[in-house]
Amino acid sequence: MLSSRNLLRNSGLSLGDGSRLNDWQAVPGCEGRCRRVAVPGHDNHGLPHASHAVELVVEAGQDAGLIQELALMGPAIGRYACRVTARCPDGRAALKIIIRAKTPGGAARVLAQFRALPSADWTRHRFAFELAAETGETLTLEISADAEGPALLQVTDLRLVALYEPAPRFSARFLTRGPFLLPSSRLRAYLIEDYLNLLGWPAEVGGAGACDVLICQKVRPWRALWRARRRGSAVIYDLDDNEPHQSRRLALAIRAFCKAVDGVTTGGTYLKRLLSGWNSHAYLLDNMVDILDRDLVRPRRDFSQRLVWFGMPENAHELGRLGLSQKVTRITRNGDIDYQTKSVDGHLIEFDLALMPVTLNPHSRAKNANRLIKCAGLGLPFLASDTPEHRRAVELIGLPEGFLVGPGEDWGARIADMGRRYPEVLAQIDAARERVFDIYGVERIVAGWAAFCAGRLSARRQGMDAVK
Repeated sequence: MLSSRNLLRNSGLSLGDGSRLNDWQAVPGCEGRCRRVAVPGHDNHGLPHASHAVELVVEAGQDAGLIQELALMGPAIGRYACRVTARCPDGRAALKIIIRAKTPGGAARVLAQFRALPSADWTRHRFAFELAAETGETLTLEISADAEGPALLQVTDLRLVALYEPAPRFSARFLTRGPFLLPSSRLRAYLIEDYLNLLGWPAEVGGAGACDVLICQKVRPWRALWRARRRGSAVIYDLDDNEPHQSRRLALAIRAFCKAVDGVTTGGTYLKRLLSGWNSHAYLLDNMVDILDRDLVRPRRDFSQRLVWFGMPENAHELGRLGLSQKVTRITRNGDIDYQTKSVDGHLIEFDLALMPVTLNPHSRAKNANRLIKCAGLGLPFLASDTPEHRRAVELIGLPEGFLVGPGEDWGARIADMGRRYPEVLAQIDAARERVFDIYGVERIVAGWAAFCAGRLSARRQGMDAVK
């Protein structure tokens, strides 16, 4: 792993009823000037990621701020990075971040501080610092707004991580087919770039500049490939969909591009076997857990047959094939609840059981276990068809086979069985939730991906040196 998980709780301001800021406290004297607000949709770069922000209101020159106490993971020694996404609509407020340590006598000592002037657009602000071994294990982080007159500042996506010994660092540029709202682009380009930014690595989505590693996510730009080759960059092709099965012509185009690049990353074991035949340097890049606000978790509640299915509209026929007598709410485009990236997780945790029926065919074999992993990360029990990718995910996060439904099994009977065993099921899903973030969290996913890309970059440069 390249960093710790986020050390701040409720970093996306996702919890609470609108009047409380769970795990955060207003700086003394600022009560009433810190309020939670909803964040509208994404721009193409996905800023901000979280569903909510806090609005800090400066009145008559009086600052407004939040504070959180946190316990560090392990000894307080090494490098740390702090980042926040912020905007100041009127351009009059400054952003301040102060990190303090409590001394044995109770006084607070400033360890690091940062000041920035946010623009009217959402922008990431990052700074790195070091802590000495004698700092102690309890810190406070204060984030505040100050201005000479009335002003307001909105902040969200707060991150504080310990930076571990890095893998070989490189600059990365992602070319991707869709915007942040497209799941494959979000999970395999935008959120990787966002994490690299947190680490302090140079990375961007789009653009045309030079880079060490060019990642072509579901696109095959031959001109960009040859330009990168002339510069000595490594080129990685990423595919997590069933496109080779759509037509022979498309399969031949994908095969030619795979043969020309330095390596390929794929979204599942089936695709990895397929693309390995066209490029021997293939890496299984699992999608990270698709939860923007990690603090969201299903409340403890008894089973009341609140069943849910979510996904793309064209896959809703899978649910109809089950012939269930129970009502199942469909979260999809133009469904019972409209699917929105920022609201779907909040809707899902209101249900008791998610259903994920899949019929295996060339299209579905290329799909990974995104929805299953999301449900486990939200603490939402599920029943999923026993496919290779579902089974692999269930085994990795340590859930029993009871969460899988085999071919020919009666889904209605399995739903009833889950209801009878619901306290046991909840305990199992709660235990698996932490393992989901250990295995599918961005920290571990990007660490493995970065090591693969660094290896392909090294091989590219060694090959160029040999030619010289």
